[in-house]
Amino acid sequence: MEVINNGYVNKKRKMRTEKKNNNQEEKLTKVGINWYPGHMVKAKREIKERIKLIDIIYECIDARMPSSSKLKGMDDILEAKPRILVMTKKDLCDLDETNKWVKFYEEKGYKVILVDLTNNDDYKKLIKLTLEVAKPIQEKKE
Repeated sequence: MEVINNGYVNKKRKMRTEKKNNNQEEKLTKVGINWYPGHMVKAKREIKERIKLIDIIYECIDARMPSSSKLKGMDDILEAKPRILVMTKKDLCDLDETNKWVKFYEEKGYKVILVDLTNNDDYKKLIKLTLEVAKPIQEKKE
């Protein structure tokens, strides 16, 4: 009788566990996932508040995934400010594909620079590009 009872108890436990797991899976599929972190909302709000103080926008994106690593919905906020799109991880990307994205963003009006953050000379290219973009702004202020 005890052996049969243990088998019965184990079957009941197994059934309860399976039912619980199924219920959890159903709950997960029904719950909306909010992937947009609070610090991103805060950053957007602060940019809106201070946009008049900003001369040049630097957007840093991953060269391996240039579309999905770019923050969506910023074009309206950033107005017509000069932008430098810094594509990081140049050393890890497929340059043929990345160059297509560079061309795409340049056609949209961005100044684009590919950088390898492990290469100490790449920051000099960024400074040079910044000076080029800032020159008309500096001249207006003089």
